[in-house]
Amino acid sequence: DDAAMAEALGRVVGDAGFREDLRARALVRADELSAERALKAWELLLAGV
Repeated sequence: DDAAMAEALGRVVGDAGFREDLRARALVRADELSAERALKAWELLLAGV
């Protein structure tokens, strides 16, 4: 039922290792997005030369 699912989800989210993994993956993705934006900015600059 919903209460059991909520309790199970709370245990998973409460797990420090799980949170750390999510944080690490989010940081990697943020780095990738930042690199993509930087590359696009360079492409725009070079296109204008």
